[in-house]
Amino acid sequence: MSADPPASMITGFMGLILARDRISAEFLCAPLRPSRIDPMATRSIPLVTDEQLIELLKKGDRKAGDTLVMRHNRLVARAVYEVVRDLAAVEDLIQEIFMKAFRKAIFTIPSRANSPCG
Repeated sequence: MSADPPASMITGFMGLILARDRISAEFLCAPLRPSRIDPMATRSIPLVTDEQLIELLKKGDRKAGDTLVMRHNRLVARAVYEVVRDLAAVEDLIQEIFMKAFRKAIFTIPSRANSPCG
């Protein structure tokens, strides 16, 4: 098993969460909408899947983690808010959720990933 990911790697993602979108009622209530990027203008740019981003994250690519956070931050915040109904607690909880998810992704052993015990 490999060593823990650098603390700066994990805290960098968390800083992005907090700096990018302060958790507020407006943030949680804003509609989830598709990207404003014109799909025809980006036909030559391949889309990267979450699985590919996780593989990049395992190799130490911080931008992959940033992309995952940006991609899923609002959805996670909404889900957490639906449970706790406390805006102050939402930021702390989504930080914990992303930290656990990144650690689990980094330390998952591929042969055990699909095991019911793994």
